[in-house]
Amino acid sequence: MPRNMSVSLTEKQVRARTKTVTRRAGWRFLEPGTRLMLCRKVMGRRKDEPLVRIVEVEERVGRLRDCAIVAGDRSTPTTGFHPVDPHPPRRIDRWYATHRFPLAAIVGYRVHESAELAHEDGWLSDHLPITTVIDTAALDPAHGVPLVGPGVVEARAGARWWARRFARGTEAMAVIGEPRPTLDQVTRFERSLIAGILALITEPRADWPEYSTLRHVRVGADEPDPVLITALNAAGIASPVGAVWLPGRTRMLINPDQITVHHIDGATETVDTRSAIDR
Repeated sequence: MPRNMSVSLTEKQVRARTKTVTRRAGWRFLEPGTRLMLCRKVMGRRKDEPLVRIVEVEERVGRLRDCAIVAGDRSTPTTGFHPVDPHPPRRIDRWYATHRFPLAAIVGYRVHESAELAHEDGWLSDHLPITTVIDTAALDPAHGVPLVGPGVVEARAGARWWARRFARGTEAMAVIGEPRPTLDQVTRFERSLIAGILALITEPRADWPEYSTLRHVRVGADEPDPVLITALNAAGIASPVGAVWLPGRTRMLINPDQITVHHIDGATETVDTRSAIDR
């Protein structure tokens, strides 16, 4: 049976399906899979006031982390400022980022004095906005890559293609008894390769964005190109055995909006650069 949870201050967002996060101080018993019934009001109803059930949801593992705790900083109240909220100001706000973002890069935060966003009814949220303070020196090479700019989409698409082949393993690995790479190794390989490919294709002599047959990443007869070796090293794999982790004699040509892979059997494959747009 689901546990009732009041959403009296955010009923409109719940019904519009725009509210996807639940915050409850003291609800430490919640675990992934717990069923919750979101209601208009639970406690404090009048004797004749019905329990209005809105929707049943399932508690899931979120990617919300308190930046004050992460940074080891003093907690400052960020919620409880809604005109009809009877509770004192308190800190239960959260900072959101992808799970791949290094926590070491979060060194502090700043609370803005007033809510800068407003809804048609005057309130979008009762949470004061915060700005996280980032230590860029703690970011790894992939996080130093801009989200937009010359060659970024192509670098990400190319690195994703190689990372997927790396994750699958090769017949040579099976012969010598090497296990497939772990998810962490694949992630570190891809991050390093994004930065490596971007540097390769945008250096002055590469003439980006002009078409060229010289911008390539390949595994030759002897060993992979340096950018692939660097990515393998980032994944904890030594260079001498690195070639067995990647498809043999494979050459990737990289041009604006066009990535072509030439395989050892003579087949040609086109990589969809759109797959990297939301990375």
